Amino acid sequence: MVIVSSRAGQLANRIIHFSNFIANAIEHDYRLLYPFFDEYREYFEKIEQNDFDGYKISSRLVQNKCLNTSLSNYLFFFHRLFRKVGLTKLPFLEFHSVLTHDEQDLAYSMENPAFVDLAKKNLLLTFGWSYRDEVNFKKHASFIRTVFTPLPVYQEETKRILAECKSKGEVVVGIHIRRGDYKAFNGGKWYFEDEVYLEKMKQMRALLKQHGKTCVFLVCSNEAVNVDYFSELDVVAEPKHFIVDLYALAKCDYLIGPPSTFTIWASFYGQVPLFKIERTDSPVILSNFKIHYKCLQTTESVLK
Repeated sequence: MVIVSSRAGQLANRIIHFSNFIANAIEHDYRLLYPFFDEYREYFEKIEQNDFDGYKISSRLVQNKCLNTSLSNYLFFFHRLFRKVGLTKLPFLEFHSVLTHDEQDLAYSMENPAFVDLAKKNLLLTFGWSYRDEVNFKKHASFIRTVFTPLPVYQEETKRILAECKSKGEVVVGIHIRRGDYKAFNGGKWYFEDEVYLEKMKQMRALLKQHGKTCVFLVCSNEAVNVDYFSELDVVAEPKHFIVDLYALAKCDYLIGPPSTFTIWASFYGQVPLFKIERTDSPVILSNFKIHYKCLQTTESVLK
């Protein structure tokens, strides 16, 4: 049995982290407890109901949300304490950490036979962000999407927004303007001003025009959007719940944004081609749009 004992950043980070454990647990038929999804579980019906279609998976240690949060926090500090003093096992459990992989921004393959053996035979506490199972993530992608399908109220809101977009253009291009923590994260490397986004949007409009298509831009951000700055374009940018932002992006025809698990998940969930703005001078080229299936490495702030 595996118990995840560390919190993996914000919403999209946690979805991706949880999803890789789900894929590995299903494939190798071991029990999985992932208690660090409490603050988001109310937005997903299957997780709120702890319904994983009969698989040995649970999103909580106990049913009560407050108690689950308290126990999860205790588990986190317990594991961190024992890791600091160099303990890797006790008579009744073992500890497994991938912090070295986290520091080097490398994926740890959960298909490692040693990890699978521990997961199936022992009570195993895992710690870290970089746990990944590329093969089984893709194999069980349909089920993973089902687990992380939001409540109908959010689905209806995304449909309304996409209908509004479609009334203004043939092609809907989702724009993720990531601000907030990105000003400090990774030295501000992917914190871009509006002028950068505007330029990418104009390049995309020109590309689609060459193919005889009109477009509208659905702009989502974790800060207020200055709509007037983008007035020369057809833009939809109303304040929305972050769940609606995420799943509206997943319904677009194309996505543009800085490297972020937020747009990576939207790309995977909706099978939408994504263009990552790596640098201010990165040109928008249709061949550089990719659908993301692996949901791999770090872009947002995660546990250290």
